Parts: sequence; C-alpha cells; structure tokens
Amino acid sequence: MGTGARQNENGRETDGTEQLSHPGKVVVVAGSSQGIGRGLAVGLAREGAKVAINGRKMEKLETVAREIEERGGEVFPYPADLRDFEQVSAMMQRVKERFGRIDVLINNAGGSFSHNLEDLSPNGFDAVVRNNLHQVFYCCSAVRPIMAEQGGRKNYQHQFRRRTEGHAGIGRLRGGQGGGDQSH
Repeated sequence: MGTGARQNENGRETDGTEQLSHPGKVVVVAGSSQGIGRGLAVGLAREGAKVAINGRKMEKLETVAREIEERGGEVFPYPADLRDFEQVSAMMQRVKERFGRIDVLINNAGGSFSHNLEDLSPNGFDAVVRNNLHQVFYCCSAVRPIMAEQGGRKNYQHQFRRRTEGHAGIGRLRGGQGGGDQSH
C-alpha cells in the first residue's frame, strides 16, 4: 500500500475518500478538472458514485473522465463557467437528464490571485468574488429545485485552510466562501 493509504471494508486500497462514499448516487463535483476536485471525483467514482465533473476546459475534463472510465467508473464531463448562472443551470439540467437525478453537490471550485491587498485592483476583487462566492450561490440555486423534487439534498462546502502570509486580504476574501475567516 502507498503512503497514507489503508484498506477499506472490501479489502481494497483506499485514500480515505470512502468517507464521502455514495455508491449508486449521482454526485456533481463543481470544479473537478484538477487538484482536490479531481481527486474527489476519481475517488467517489471508484467507490461507486456516478460522477458529473465540471471545469471550464473540456480538454482537462476529458483527461479526468478517461481516468475515471479506465477504472470502471461512470462519469459525465460538462464544461461550464460557474460564474455564469445560465451555464450552471444548464449543467444541472443536463446532469439530471443524463443520470435521472442529482443526489449530492460538492462545491469545490474557487480560486484567488497571489496579490497583496494593496495591489489588488477593483476588477481583480470582482473576479475573486465571482469565482468564490457567486459560483457557490449559483450551483446551490440551480441544484436546489432538482434536489427538492427528489425529497432531499446534500451539499458539501469543500474548503481547506491554506497559508496566506503576505496575502491577508485575499485570505479573508476566500474565507467568505466557507463562511469564516481563513487568514492566519
């Protein structure tokens, strides 16, 4: 077994994503073309979830989709800019059409600029807000009626602390995404 890996109840090597295991469930992982979102999508599919993956570039999504399919997973790649409500709404409808339902939304997308607060322009600030706040609202708003008609909803607000020394203003701005101050 690799570093940090262990065996799950089925005797398979695992990295811990089975704690979010939803066998047979349809999971939308917003922002899953790379990094944490990619890892979540691959892990959830390995554990039996039907995974809808999202990013802005289809080329990146196709790479992740191939990885999931090669491991026997079921995946639906859908490129959309999560800062645009119409694209988000269309994505959620297409996922529902493809899989018949949506059981789980993982809001993983987000990002920032590596600037000190005094170097951040108003346009830069607006981009961070659109990227980290609007997309969360748009995803939740678009999936809510679908989940409500199914009788329930589950939404993981995926946020991780990261060192923001020298970027305290950005850390606070990103902190709004998860509902708290993430600066150090």
